[in-house]
Amino acid sequence: MSSEPSPSTHIIPILNILGDKVALGPQHHDMLPLYVKWVNDFEVTRTLDLGLGLAELWLRDVLCIREGVPELVYAVDRSARLQEDARAEGGLSLHAAIERVQDTRMRLPLHVSEELALEGLAYRLQELLEREQA
Repeated sequence: MSSEPSPSTHIIPILNILGDKVALGPQHHDMLPLYVKWVNDFEVTRTLDLGLGLAELWLRDVLCIREGVPELVYAVDRSARLQEDARAEGGLSLHAAIERVQDTRMRLPLHVSEELALEGLAYRLQELLEREQA
């Protein structure tokens, strides 16, 4: 007699996501529509995280130009636009703006609605800009 458990006693994962691969337990195919929704939600969150990462890098590059260290700029192909943004009058506190973008990125997986997370970021950046212009 074999000491290995029978296949019926194995614990089969309901959902296992690793990178772009998704494994479903064979006993849970009836939940496939829910899994597809979850995977789509994960993809939206990943895409938004990438976009916020680019916004964070842009603000960082503008800050580098403002601080006089253009050799630290990542987006060297956009240096003219970065310099234009760095010279903007009444510019926003870049340190604070970067912190707000980072905070949104960290909290993005915790939000029920990505739209609300982005709206919250927009309001916080607008408030920062208004405070500096006052």
